[in-house]
Amino acid sequence: MATWFTADTHFGHAKIIDHSRRPFVGVDEMDAALIHNWNAVVRPNDDVWHLGDFNFRGTHETAYYAKQLQGRIHLVWGNHDDGYARKAASLFASVQDVKYLRLYGEKIYLSHYAHRVWRSSNHGSWHLFGHSHNCLPSYRRSMDVGVDAQRYAPVSFEAIGAYMLTQDSTDHHPTAPPTPDSEPT
Repeated sequence: MATWFTADTHFGHAKIIDHSRRPFVGVDEMDAALIHNWNAVVRPNDDVWHLGDFNFRGTHETAYYAKQLQGRIHLVWGNHDDGYARKAASLFASVQDVKYLRLYGEKIYLSHYAHRVWRSSNHGSWHLFGHSHNCLPSYRRSMDVGVDAQRYAPVSFEAIGAYMLTQDSTDHHPTAPPTPDSEPT
């Protein structure tokens, strides 16, 4: 059993192709590629943490896509999930606004949105996010796991771990507290 992370598939959302400069001719081609890429790496017993914006508009309901994807999908709500995926919440293994995981010895904060600091960021925890469609650089031990940043496929825990080994923790506690008279640095 493996664990995967992804975000911002936007199944059924034709306009996302232009908005995010995706290399697809149309929504049918995009959906087929995303489903193929997902199933090429995810096995039926794997866990997939989808960090929001599962599907949006289009001619198909959430179930149409979810039933074609391998693995147990845990959904962290995104800003485009309100009217679509929320109606089909029972299709997912779990649903939540944010999630703090302890996985294989790592602390991981999952949110649709990027944060500069997050729970235990100063103690080495990871932060995985979507929403920015590869337009916001990673910061310290944070990473955009959205399909636009990850070659249109879920990214493995192992690949994320290899990246995080190269990153420093976020230190949001200065060594000396500022005084009222001190200049900002």
